[in-house]
Amino acid sequence: MIKKIIITSFFLLLCLSSFSQADTVKVKMADEQEAEKIYNAGLQFFKEKNYSQAVESFTKTIGLKPNFDKAFFNRALAFIEQNKTQEALADLDRTISLRSDSADYAYVQRATLEMKMGKSAEAEKDINKAIFINPKNADAYYHAGVIKMEEANYKEAAAFYSKAIERNSDFAFAYNDRAGAKKMLNDLDGSISDYTEALLLSPSSAFIYNNIGSAYRQKKLYDKAIENYNKAIQLKADYYVAYNNRGIAKLEKNDLTGAMADFTKSSELKSDYAFAYNNRSSVNYKKKNYQAAINDCSKAIQYNAKYGEAYLNRGIAKEMLKDFKGACEDFKKAASYGVERAKQYFDVCE
Repeated sequence: MIKKIIITSFFLLLCLSSFSQADTVKVKMADEQEAEKIYNAGLQFFKEKNYSQAVESFTKTIGLKPNFDKAFFNRALAFIEQNKTQEALADLDRTISLRSDSADYAYVQRATLEMKMGKSAEAEKDINKAIFINPKNADAYYHAGVIKMEEANYKEAAAFYSKAIERNSDFAFAYNDRAGAKKMLNDLDGSISDYTEALLLSPSSAFIYNNIGSAYRQKKLYDKAIENYNKAIQLKADYYVAYNNRGIAKLEKNDLTGAMADFTKSSELKSDYAFAYNNRSSVNYKKKNYQAAINDCSKAIQYNAKYGEAYLNRGIAKEMLKDFKGACEDFKKAASYGVERAKQYFDVCE
């Protein structure tokens, strides 16, 4: 009789254990389904640029599914949009730890943050890791090119951009940046060819029109340059850089009125844009409005205290007004900021 009771009790324990396991499985499956649902909502919030809600959704997802690497990665992207760099780095670290040797995309994203933080050595290490993991990752080669551009190694930069294009023939940014590298190597025809390809792939990108305009300007094809700056401005009405660059093309064409209007517009759109003030000083100098030129240079220096070219231009204008002491001070200041040609004016200091 006792033996029978023990057996029966054992049977009941098995049954209870069985029911308990079944409940756990059901709860786990329900949690995972809910996690996926909230995760997808987070993706939608991100798409709508509602980054706070996206972070909240991805955080809830992680609470339900702690090892969900995609939730960590996408929360990192949302943090980046909120300029929360440390939080983003923590999530990218977690993504990499969860994905181990298949997180090439996370290594690339972490490298972009490291570059912004001035940690070029760490960024290069992460990019190399991404390329090692996935040699087909076009983004990894593209960012390798960006690192080389930062190092002023334009030849290697162009080679990395080419590898990115080999892996993604529709990579407009890679064409654009390779064009920039070629321009720095004085291959202007190659540069224009790449910018043209980039525009075919991304015809609404104002910055590419601005860039190709500068390549044409460097070739002294001013009308072509102005035509492309016009397109950049049509696409982006507040594009102060394009106004400034169009002003330079007009100045080099000796269209002083047009140049003055563009430099003024550029400075109106961005009141602390030192380049526009310095460039406008050149127009005033050509018009022999030396005091106005001095005022513009002073404005440029106000916003960029180490702007060597502005000191040089102000010194030249001061010399025209026979302020030799002031001119001497500006020429020496310009030289101290790396403008070697300022030294040729040092005779005014004697």
